[in-house]
Amino acid sequence: MRNLLSLTRPKNLLIVAVSQIILIYFVIHPFLEKYQVEPILNTGIAALFIICTVLISAAGYVINDILDYNADQINKLDKVFLGQTLNRKHAVLFYALILILGFLSAIIIAFKIQRLDLLWIYPMANILLFLYSYIFKNLVLIGNIIVALFTAGVCYILLFAEQDSILNLSQINKEKSEYLEYLILSFCGFSFLANLAREIIKDIEDLEGDKLVHSKTLPIVFGVTAGKYITVLISILLILGYIFFIVYHPFQLSMINNVVISLITIFTCYLIYQVYRSNEKVHFSRVSILYKILMLSGLILLISISQS
Repeated sequence: MRNLLSLTRPKNLLIVAVSQIILIYFVIHPFLEKYQVEPILNTGIAALFIICTVLISAAGYVINDILDYNADQINKLDKVFLGQTLNRKHAVLFYALILILGFLSAIIIAFKIQRLDLLWIYPMANILLFLYSYIFKNLVLIGNIIVALFTAGVCYILLFAEQDSILNLSQINKEKSEYLEYLILSFCGFSFLANLAREIIKDIEDLEGDKLVHSKTLPIVFGVTAGKYITVLISILLILGYIFFIVYHPFQLSMINNVVISLITIFTCYLIYQVYRSNEKVHFSRVSILYKILMLSGLILLISISQS
């Protein structure tokens, strides 16, 4: 059972859950409750919503391992469980169980918030993740963009779910309603770019195994140097995004928030330097972890700004 659970990447699922917890309870709900607007995702529904999102992510990781077995024999030999202590049949059954549990939670949520029209999101998300693992991840940039969109979608789906309560907030205070949307969408953009850069780095890291299965990832088709340059370009776009966020921010940012943004900017510059000097698999593995830290720092900034 422990090996089955390891297929779901528990650490990554924890990040997904913590991200949504922070967005719900430290960003969205405080905005709504300040003006006595009842959140759609109350405590019970919010918990089920987070579980549903985690199950979608878990299913994506499991099917990716099932379909990516050959490449993982080279890229992640120290982490591979399929074919060692697990067989594919057990993994497929586990995948089906996750899909069923997730769909049941999606049905309960749809009935509770009286939005059955949103039920299509769950099967569509899982179909897209399956197609990513089966087809898109082996195509230049397409797979990277899909994963980055899903990462941003973890945040945006909350805005989508709370659209009725945000509409109620806009009737009371339109400026604050627009500001809430501005904060969430800004973070979605940040998450998309940071994760897109990280996905390209991961493709460089997994180069040898991906060649074995004839993948057409960016570093295989255009070379490692091209992958590094594009990652640097995305990181520069992130820095420009920080500047845009400060310049067009609707309200005056506090000193502490300006300091946090400055530190994140310095860290991004450091990331650019690390990408430029990386030449070996271990270097790119380290850079991948640093991009994860960058995404977590963005969450910290979001909390700081929303609480000020």
